[in-house]
Amino acid sequence: ELQSCLHAAKSIVADHQQQFARKKADLQAAYSSYLRLDLEKREQLQKLEGKKRELQINEFLDKILIRDHNIPEIRTRRKQVLQAYGIESALDVSYTMSVPGFGPHLISVLSNWRRQCEARFRFNPADPIPQKSLHEFNLRMTELRRSLEIELRSGPQSLNELSVTAERRLRECEAQTGRVMHKQVQAEADVAVCS
Repeated sequence: ELQSCLHAAKSIVADHQQQFARKKADLQAAYSSYLRLDLEKREQLQKLEGKKRELQINEFLDKILIRDHNIPEIRTRRKQVLQAYGIESALDVSYTMSVPGFGPHLISVLSNWRRQCEARFRFNPADPIPQKSLHEFNLRMTELRRSLEIELRSGPQSLNELSVTAERRLRECEAQTGRVMHKQVQAEADVAVCS
């Protein structure tokens, strides 16, 4: 029984060291990411610049609302059904959309209309990144910064909690060892008395 107490104590220490090392590595990775945030932001902005044509055409198509256009075979009732399924602009139209009452023929009609809309698009490399895309990007970067800051601020407390938990478990193990040793001493004394 004493051996199992010693084994439990070794296991607690090994477990603590492993958890502590893992948490410390996570915090170091978070700190590295935090230090790279400005560089990361510049790299992501360059990627957005590279996708400017795609972003501009998406913005262009998103402003062309189905309800405002005469599309063959797509009258008021069908427009309402499309809207109910979140298909409101040329950007929302795709071959994979699934809307009750819209089979391959009507989807083809809508897809042809979308292609006509796309044909009216003129890319301007001098235009800035669309505002909506830039806003979403800035939100993502702000959220990333905030989550890294929270993780780093709570780091010391997390490491401390791991140590406190390990110490508590070791004390419990120590008390159990004491009880086992007390029983063993008592048993030996009983044996000595009897013999």
